[in-house]
Formats: sequence, structure tokens, C-alpha cells
Amino acid sequence: MITLTNWPDETEKTLMELYENVDQSNCLVTVNISSHQQTENYIRIIKSGDNDGKPFLCRAVCLDDQLIGKAELTRYDDNSAELDIVLRREYCGRGYGTKAVVDLVYTVIGMNWCSKIRAYVSAANKPAGRMLMKVGFKPLRKFKADIMVPAENTYSLKEQDGYEFILEIPEITVS
Repeated sequence: MITLTNWPDETEKTLMELYENVDQSNCLVTVNISSHQQTENYIRIIKSGDNDGKPFLCRAVCLDDQLIGKAELTRYDDNSAELDIVLRREYCGRGYGTKAVVDLVYTVIGMNWCSKIRAYVSAANKPAGRMLMKVGFKPLRKFKADIMVPAENTYSLKEQDGYEFILEIPEITVS
């Protein structure tokens, strides 16, 4: 059974093990946790809920108490949030990402956390686009972006085609 939980306490080792088993080849933005400093910075963001002054919500994606991924949102001034989700490669394509995104959406609805969620997907990652549409996201536009990607102790610039998706969160009135 898929559940979303707070990020585990054994953070650095857990995060590094997760990303060793995640295929980021089709990600628009790759997370580089190769250095202790970068990993510590990312963990600080996860634990504090603050991503450079923007509210941040991160949940561990667990299958029967085993960590298989993470789902996170960064909220912006316009009350929209940006979704990022990664799963260990052996769990992709089984519906676990779909379940995790649905649960995350219900979490933010219950918290009244944001009014819409955006997701940016590489044009090469067709399964992610199909999953988002299955959950209710609407394709908004196609774009080209210059993305910084990690390369041996530095970064390089790469142009990437992608799609923006949006999910409008309905206002909930509790009576």
C-alpha cells in the first residue's frame, strides 16, 4: 500500500540511497546530491519547509513502509505550487506515482496550501505526462528551456523541450 509520510530522520543516507536508484535522465531539473554540502542544503530545505523563502512541502513515498520515492511542492507568491516527484526506477510504471500525486493533492486540499499545482515534464518523459493527465492535470503549453545539468564538478547548459501541466484546486467549503 502506498502512503505519504514525513521525510525520515536518517536523512542524508536515505536521500543518497534514493537518488542512487532514481533515473533522472528524463528529468528537466536533476538533483545533484554528490557532495555532502549539496545534500545537507537539500535536507535543510526538506526539514525546514523553506526553499529560499518559498514554502516547501516534501513527503516520502512509501510502499509498505519501504521508501520508494519522494513527492514535493514549492509554493510561489501567486499561491501556485510546483510539483516534483521521483520514484526508484524499479517502481516506475506501476501506478505508484499516480497514487502518490493523488494523495499529495488531497493533502494540500486539506491544508488549503495552494490554489493550483504546476508540473513541468520533459518532452521525452511521456509516461509522466500521461500520469499527470490521469490525475486531472491539463496540458498548458509546450516550451523550450535552458537547464543547468551536473557535469564532473561543474554544470553545463542544455536546451530541453518540455510541457507545462496545471491542476486547478477547487475551493473547499466546509459546512
